[in-house]
Amino acid sequence: MKNKIKKHTVLIILLVIALVFPTSLSYQARLNMRVIVTGLAIDKTDDEYMLTAQIVKTSPGNESPGQSAMIDFVTDKAKNLSEAVSKLAYKAGKVSAFSHTNFLVIGNSLLKEDVTKCLDYFIRDKVIKNSALVLFSGGSAEEEIKKTKDTELSVGIGLQKVFLFKENEGDGLMVTLIDFLNQNKMYSCTSYASELSFHTNDEAKQGSAGSGGSNSDSGESSSSGGSSATSSETSGSSSGSDSGGESKQAESQQYFDPESPIVCFVKGLFVGKLEKEEDIDGFMLAKNLSQKTNVNVQNVKEGRLKGEPIEVSIKKKKVKSKVNFDGEKLVLELKIIITKAEIVEIMTAEVIAGLTDDEFNAVKEGLKKQISSEVSGCFETAKSFGADVFDAYEKAYKWKYKETTKNYSSPTEFLKDLKIDIKVEIKQLDY
Repeated sequence: MKNKIKKHTVLIILLVIALVFPTSLSYQARLNMRVIVTGLAIDKTDDEYMLTAQIVKTSPGNESPGQSAMIDFVTDKAKNLSEAVSKLAYKAGKVSAFSHTNFLVIGNSLLKEDVTKCLDYFIRDKVIKNSALVLFSGGSAEEEIKKTKDTELSVGIGLQKVFLFKENEGDGLMVTLIDFLNQNKMYSCTSYASELSFHTNDEAKQGSAGSGGSNSDSGESSSSGGSSATSSETSGSSSGSDSGGESKQAESQQYFDPESPIVCFVKGLFVGKLEKEEDIDGFMLAKNLSQKTNVNVQNVKEGRLKGEPIEVSIKKKKVKSKVNFDGEKLVLELKIIITKAEIVEIMTAEVIAGLTDDEFNAVKEGLKKQISSEVSGCFETAKSFGADVFDAYEKAYKWKYKETTKNYSSPTEFLKDLKIDIKVEIKQLDY
């Protein structure tokens, strides 16, 4: 038997090639006739929905798509989303594959109506997976999604992974399509998701200069940027090199805004945003979703500490909450347990190698106060526009059903009377 195999080895190899080679050609042909849709942006103009698809195109015949892939966009509009999706399906001249779609961006124009109506289509028709990320845009969703072309390829097409990381770091929310829709159907009727926002380095500099910098600094920045672009163009035109193109590409490179605003909805209707840094930090501190965040502790005065800012990095935490009817008071009791944290910076004029017990305890108390202040500030901001962002009514309805239904006819009435009591426990603080 072994001798027969050895004798006919060449014949066997040729037979395997004959069987496999046509199949690989057919597979490659089908791949070349497909475009992969990795993200969708939805806007509304007049009475029509405008849908913009982020697609990944590859060079025909290339077996390593990652090395030759590029992001492009296809846009169309219709009276309803199903028709808009149908128009997009063959607009690129190829079959659009939606199975890799991992995020949706909703434009500001849709915030005037119940956003769950348009998202409901994606659940019913199952065009994309219900685990896709939901994001909102402060302006046009089309403009925002097109900025992903000027990010790294893996970042631009993988926003779901990016926001999963941002959520763990306390810098954003990874809210899936199904979770967002479910939140609106829960007893609290409150849902929330992050806003997608990009800026170039120059835009970030101008923003910081406009808020706190001098006009001269802003002018110098703009001037130097303009001269850089001009010199690059001149050099490129005279020598034929691509340095000008590289310079322009660097200038247009897009980066995520830190501290993404949190957009809040009640029964699918937009009610407001958590935009201030303290409110966003307070929201993330009060949620088990994020494990890490930085807290800037203010006004600690003890020994050598004269009230200068102290930066504390929280590396691990957990949150417990419950609702109590305390006589006439309705209280959401929130307990934040910091299981691991570290003092990373003390902004003093002198170098402090170590803290005394009194100084260390003063920092711990300052950290507790700062966390309490940020969480309570977030609570009051959300309460002012009627959003139950800590799901207090949900907890009360489940665990204090009789008292809740007896005293309150709706989540709105419940939220008006709700107070918050925050306790912070620090188990480990390193220096």
